[in-house]
Amino acid sequence: MDASQERLDALFPAPAPAPKGSSVTPTRLVGPDADSVDALVEVLQKNHKNLHIFFNDRHFHNHSTHHMLAIYALGAGPKLIKAAYASHEAYQRPAVSAPSPITKENWKEHLGDEAYYQSYLTFFSDLLLKDGPSAVFQQYVFSKDANFVPANGKSERPNMYNRLLGGLVHPMIHAGYGAEFGQMGMWAEGLSEACVEQPQPTALIPDSFFEELFASTPSIVSRLASIALSSSDKPRTQGKSTHALSILGRVASDPQFSPAAIGLTPESGFGGLAQVVKAVGPVLHKFLEEWTVGSTQAELDEKISELMWMNTVVYAVGGFGARKYASNQSKEFNSDFLLMHLVTSVLFVPSLASYLPHATAAFFVRTYFITSLALYIMRGRPALPVAEFFATTTSKPAPRGPQPTPSTEVFTRGLDTPESKANWLAGGAHTITTPNPWLPLIQSTMVHPDEHLCKLQRALMHFATLFGTVRKGAFARVAEGLEGAEELDGTLFVRAAGLTANRLGWVREGEAHQQWDFSGFIHAV
Repeated sequence: MDASQERLDALFPAPAPAPKGSSVTPTRLVGPDADSVDALVEVLQKNHKNLHIFFNDRHFHNHSTHHMLAIYALGAGPKLIKAAYASHEAYQRPAVSAPSPITKENWKEHLGDEAYYQSYLTFFSDLLLKDGPSAVFQQYVFSKDANFVPANGKSERPNMYNRLLGGLVHPMIHAGYGAEFGQMGMWAEGLSEACVEQPQPTALIPDSFFEELFASTPSIVSRLASIALSSSDKPRTQGKSTHALSILGRVASDPQFSPAAIGLTPESGFGGLAQVVKAVGPVLHKFLEEWTVGSTQAELDEKISELMWMNTVVYAVGGFGARKYASNQSKEFNSDFLLMHLVTSVLFVPSLASYLPHATAAFFVRTYFITSLALYIMRGRPALPVAEFFATTTSKPAPRGPQPTPSTEVFTRGLDTPESKANWLAGGAHTITTPNPWLPLIQSTMVHPDEHLCKLQRALMHFATLFGTVRKGAFARVAEGLEGAEELDGTLFVRAAGLTANRLGWVREGEAHQQWDFSGFIHAV
């Protein structure tokens, strides 16, 4: 085996289990075998070696590896993995040699320039194989040098953390796959993508919040030795933290966050994020003071769980509330492309946080929270009719069209008459043909050509695994700011998955491939 293949094998080994330590890291479905592993590793390596991180000059991101890892985690076999990859390979841009190498001395000099992506990829691959992701992640994303110290001869800050969250949090998602699946190559691609991406508005996260992080972060020597929690890196808290759903409810109902008050229009696009920060940034900063993280792993997991609920409410209930503005004709659900990314990205928060000291992890979780709120506002702050959502949508979604014909022996023992048996088979048809709604949802998702659908449904299924048994009333007191919060229960996630499947099409069952909604909600408010 030559040295280049050995390097690829080190960057893309067989997938590892999700990091331990957090109670909310993702799990995987049964299904993949050794041939699945071989197919996955093959396509991940091909993508790394041959393709660019953007597939056009508008910085649209290469999602092929996201797609492969997501369906692998859902149980895909080798033929499906290879077929899905081929569908992406056809339109991607090839890798392009960079003008010059990236080194420790000049790595900040070419930030934002996609021509240097390949050199950044080599640079971070070398570092990760040598020092490991914890040290590299901390030094090149969360350190003072990576955020505040300009390159020689330049005045602009590097802003690496804001670059990680830039581009609709795609660099974070990409690195998140590396964190969850133990893929150094995905880490390298995600960090390189952050380097050539534009940062989110720097004023969204106040400098004082960074300075507090830098003051509590261990030295580089101790980071390389260990990322264990010590007394010096526990975050400061200020009393009991407000629940994320309570703050979300305030944002949803307060006129100062409306598109009109901020000056947003349907044409604002991603430029609207800067408008949001300028108009209500100080208010968002006050929310950071309320939404704190305690000093234990259990407290960190609790706040990550709040993010999973909040971002799903934004996507699902927000899309339901603005359904009459959806671009599809059914008017059932506005499956917003941007807000969908809040759900797919929060899946990786626990895996990424597991590679950080506790203070840094708390900083990451809290600033991701404020970023999520800002993106919700930027998109038009759709209404959140929680009670109507639960009264109207189904917790038992099923594929549309012909259903199996059950045997007359399905739990008919004990029914005394032919009439009682017929009534049971007719009245219990859904219970019999779709006893677990997640199974047909995932089966159809795995073969759907849209690379975002598998990511979303996988995230929603994981959240349902964690929280599916939560009863109505669980949020009545903690989320008092959110109208209808007392109706919120663990069926949120399967309802969201069913609405999305209906919107994007049950292609396995013969329906046409439909598209996400892209128009946003500014015109709907």
